Amino acid sequence: MLEAYVPINSRNNIFWDDVVIALDVLRGQENFPLTLNIKCPNQHPYSDLGNHTITVESFYWDGSDKVAYGNATFEIVEYFPCDEWLALNATYTILLADYSDLLNDYNSLLADYSTLQANYNNLQNNYNSMLVDYNNLLSSYNTLANNYDSLSSNYYHLESSYENLSSTYSELLAVYSQLQSNYHSLQGNYDSLSSDLNNLQASYSSLLANYTSLQADYNSTCSNYHALEVDYNSLESSYSNLETDYNSLNSDYNALNSKHDTLMSDLGFTKNLSYVFIITTLIFIASTVYLVRRRPKAKPKVKAT
Repeated sequence: MLEAYVPINSRNNIFWDDVVIALDVLRGQENFPLTLNIKCPNQHPYSDLGNHTITVESFYWDGSDKVAYGNATFEIVEYFPCDEWLALNATYTILLADYSDLLNDYNSLLADYSTLQANYNNLQNNYNSMLVDYNNLLSSYNTLANNYDSLSSNYYHLESSYENLSSTYSELLAVYSQLQSNYHSLQGNYDSLSSDLNNLQASYSSLLANYTSLQADYNSTCSNYHALEVDYNSLESSYSNLETDYNSLNSDYNALNSKHDTLMSDLGFTKNLSYVFIITTLIFIASTVYLVRRRPKAKPKVKAT
């Protein structure tokens, strides 16, 4: 309960510390103080134990000027719980007890769960290990079963084959003795043939060396033959050229001789000149005859080797 002596015909604002708790409270012309039920704010720091300030601001009806301003100190020394708080506190106490029980149950369940989880992990690991062993054993069993069936079917076949092989072995043993005797005989023949082969190999090596030497001589002879053939072709070409020149000179000689007879009868004053010409002609003829005599009588024949 707050009683404040404020001006008549005023509008009033009430503050708790710096928080408005009542706004525009009217005061008429009555001759008694302004009475107002107030509640302090239910929040920190306005509800803390200790001193708090209540401030009143008064204005005219039109709000043009402030006519009064005052404050008072109010101390909170103890909390008096309300019915709602008491009910809430009772509910809190019950819930706290239930929470403690639940927490204990939770911790117990958590411990059991941890134990069960560890046991489950061990069981899972053992199961996985046993499953691997089971699969390996199953695979080995199937393999052994297949091998057993195969061996069982092969056993009877091998038993009959053994009897046949046993009789065949006796026959082969007699044949082996005969073959061993033949082997020793063939071994002696082989040693004799091996010795003959070595002798033939030595003879072959000697003949190969002689053949190589003869091949070198043959190649040298062929090379000389080709050189002689080139020289013969060159001489034959020179002989043809000389023969052509001789025929030409002989023709010229006959023509000159005819002209000489004509000139001797017609031109006496050229007698001396004709003698010189005749002497020159005789010299030329002598040279031609000399060359003709040096000509080979027959073409040389080259015998190929």
